Amino acid sequence: MNTNKKPYLFIICYFILAIILTNFSYFSLQQNVHNDENSKTDRAGNFISISQNVNRIVSLAPSVTQILMDFGLTENFIATDTHSHQMFDLPDLPTFDMLHPEIESLISLQPDLIIATTMTFHPQDLQQVINTFANFNITLAFIPTSETIADIIEDVRFLGSITGKYQISDNLIMDFEHELDTIKNSLSNLKNSPQIYFEISPAPHIFSFGTGVFLHEMIELSGGENIFVDQIGWFAVEPESLISRNPEIIFTNAYFLANPVDEIKSRPGFSELNAVTNNRIYFIDHHQTNLPTLRILDGIRTMAEIILKGQ
Repeated sequence: MNTNKKPYLFIICYFILAIILTNFSYFSLQQNVHNDENSKTDRAGNFISISQNVNRIVSLAPSVTQILMDFGLTENFIATDTHSHQMFDLPDLPTFDMLHPEIESLISLQPDLIIATTMTFHPQDLQQVINTFANFNITLAFIPTSETIADIIEDVRFLGSITGKYQISDNLIMDFEHELDTIKNSLSNLKNSPQIYFEISPAPHIFSFGTGVFLHEMIELSGGENIFVDQIGWFAVEPESLISRNPEIIFTNAYFLANPVDEIKSRPGFSELNAVTNNRIYFIDHHQTNLPTLRILDGIRTMAEIILKGQ
């Protein structure tokens, strides 16, 4: 297999696993904590106790890594997941499999804080894992897969609270919301909302999404209308279904292909699509669309600009 595909295939697997495990996202688990001002509830509903000084951090999800980097905490990482190491310009640190990290090795690093997703450990093992880290005075916090932009904002707010970066997180959120309003105002004279198809995985395993996904909200905020608005979540796309819906604009973030736009144009039966005949297929930077962070603002802005140019 081409090794260049690994980061992208991880993203697809990440989305699929998110669907499978979504029922576990808010597992009712309790971590033994002291009832003091440092006690909080993490994003998965677990009670956690945060040290007053969080200096040594392990991030086990690329989205978490990016948010903490935006807080200016890059130098506080003592380890990350392997995909964060591949995606970002990070120091040479120990890395872990984000789905199956070795607990003993994590403990040996003596972190103050470990931030994982609800996919990182098997749901049946979570309580035991939480207790294990608590016995070593290590805080383990969980971030469920964020399905909406509101979820992303709450993730940023929560991460700001547990790392002591309240003001930075609040400012980032305010800037994000202000820029969204600016984009909305720029679309006030939009004559109509074009039919949009957004592809996250190319042929032969074509994937897209319906409602209940932050990318769907991104399309709407950029002034478009998702052609698969009648679908829910991530799903495999049949070429015939795409052809019958005949999108006006196609976006793709399949970054591991040499030319994803030409690949779409070359598919059998696609030559008559409005998006193809009008040359309205665009590559969107995967860093602006793949991860549930406030960086999606750049993706929304890029798509809005493209949509406005076509009016």
